[in-house]
Amino acid sequence: MSLEPSDIRRLLDAFEQSDWNEIRLSVDGVEVFISASDEAAPPATSPRAAVAPPATPAAPATTTSASAPAAATASSTPAEIPAGEAVRSPSPGIFWRSPSPGAPPFVEVGQHVEAGTVVCIVEVMKLMNRVVAGVAGTVVAIVVENSQQVARDQALVVIRPDAG
Repeated sequence: MSLEPSDIRRLLDAFEQSDWNEIRLSVDGVEVFISASDEAAPPATSPRAAVAPPATPAAPATTTSASAPAAATASSTPAEIPAGEAVRSPSPGIFWRSPSPGAPPFVEVGQHVEAGTVVCIVEVMKLMNRVVAGVAGTVVAIVVENSQQVARDQALVVIRPDAG
């Protein structure tokens, strides 16, 4: 038996629906550790190193945008998040602004988006979870730096909803 990406996706879905704090699974030398905490995974309990299953897509590379105002990006405390509808992380993982290395970011500050527009990716164990806007409006802030570790329910992008 081997772990496939679909198996890990089902495991992540079950974890997200549960009230569990963490889970560790080992199958044929592949160890999976999932935690709701922002802390790093504890060392493997066996001599084998914990490894992730093979990635399907390549992880996006760090990209920066010179056009996004510095004040509108990289704020990390709730007091610095502007008013609007926060798009939140569905799980702990790594925040990516673009779909692949060298590609332009999904959204920029000042850009208008529709409900359902992909605004970023949260990577969990090489699974790329596209995160979408819940409302139509204007992006007023990107509150996380590209490639930063994020927590479940952390604000990632803030959208000022359209009037009416």
